[in-house]
Amino acid sequence: MTHLFVINNSTKSWAYQVEELLRNLSVGKKCTVLDFDSCLSWRPISIGRARKQFYIRRMHNVAWIRYRKLGLINVLSIAKSLAFLGKFLILRKRRLPNLSLDYAFAQDAILCRLSQTMGSRYFSLREVPLIFFFKFTREAFLGQLAYQFLKEVFSQVTLFNGREPLESVIIRKSMDDGIKVDLTERASSDSRYENYSISPHFQPEWWDKARSFWEDSQPIDIERSKEIQQYLELKSKGFDSFLGQKWHQFYVEQVQDFTDLRPYVVFFTTSTHEFSPIVEYECHFGFSDQFEVAKTLGDICRKLGYNLVVRRHPNSLSPHDNRDREASLWDELSSPTTVVFGPNYSVNSIELAKNSHVAFVWRSSVGIETLFEGVPTYALGSARWAMDESVRAWSKEKIYSIISNPAQNASLPLKIYANYMAKGGIPLKYFESVNRNFITSLSGARIYMRWGDRFVIAFRYRVSKALSRKTRRKA
Repeated sequence: MTHLFVINNSTKSWAYQVEELLRNLSVGKKCTVLDFDSCLSWRPISIGRARKQFYIRRMHNVAWIRYRKLGLINVLSIAKSLAFLGKFLILRKRRLPNLSLDYAFAQDAILCRLSQTMGSRYFSLREVPLIFFFKFTREAFLGQLAYQFLKEVFSQVTLFNGREPLESVIIRKSMDDGIKVDLTERASSDSRYENYSISPHFQPEWWDKARSFWEDSQPIDIERSKEIQQYLELKSKGFDSFLGQKWHQFYVEQVQDFTDLRPYVVFFTTSTHEFSPIVEYECHFGFSDQFEVAKTLGDICRKLGYNLVVRRHPNSLSPHDNRDREASLWDELSSPTTVVFGPNYSVNSIELAKNSHVAFVWRSSVGIETLFEGVPTYALGSARWAMDESVRAWSKEKIYSIISNPAQNASLPLKIYANYMAKGGIPLKYFESVNRNFITSLSGARIYMRWGDRFVIAFRYRVSKALSRKTRRKA
């Protein structure tokens, strides 16, 4: 039976799939690659990447299927997407057109991806730019058609991340056919990745991996202790090494006086667009809706004599147009005893937590920072760090108990989480490191994904540097 590998147009997808492909080939497994990059990008692949693919095909006799721009599958996906778009416009963008039973899941995949673009699952289809609608619809239909036209029988499929429409549709079809699905994702650094038998977004599987890595790391030596401490210190200062994001402006750069709010309980929200169209990948431990739990918290705080301060996640703004589509929903919670700080509000999140009676978090990783700072912190949902009862508040009774007595000893889950984020994951064997722009080979050479990437990346860097210099001068 054949092991199928699916590659989209991202650097990480290609690199991690090649890593897993070569590992499987080394133990004699038969493998086939479905490469969609040519369909999803206008530029041809780079010479370095083409050379690597040619070597793999030649040395290991791998069936490497590249879907072409003018190939039948791509042309059919475009035609079907245009027809779907036409029906959508006829319906005046009120709802998605109905699809046949075979294609029904594509609607879920499209809506999920649109919610990420719009920054919220609470958006109107009338607001969606048609270019995004067509793009994600085409990706979903491309995956559906490619799967339908596959003639080879395979026993396992490996994909990257799993939330893009193309991958989501292939995952759903494979699972419905009883085929084992694995997902790859970046681990603790650019030189490590992880292979998930369920999903990187299904927290119980990550908890098992983190606990297992903690046990394998024993005894923790001085060097590892320093790495754990360094990770936590950087995280508490607003740097997320996993995502490569800097939240500095929401931490140390803001100074406020929270005296007028005391005594208060703080609740940190999560952006609502972070969900999977694959229902088996969704984790529903604790409270499943952060709006409902915010109301519950407000009622309990009022009864116990505390104010509630809601700090909304900065990612609640749309990456497309920077709009806040959930403002009205949160404004309904505002009252004399409930204060809501929006995603644009200049407030030091860590200081807000330090001055609180206790901090509650739905699923955000800000809970790691507040725990590190010694703030009693509890997860109301399936946060990645909520791996044992010492940091969980998954019922009304537990919330009452915690607010009445917030004493906590959460040193173990904090160390387990930080230990994995410092060194966890599978070390790369065939590459030195992987980031979103390029791959570093074992010899130190850079492998870019597409022709011209070297110049495009350099240009973006110079523009970014010039803009940051201009911003500093204005300040």
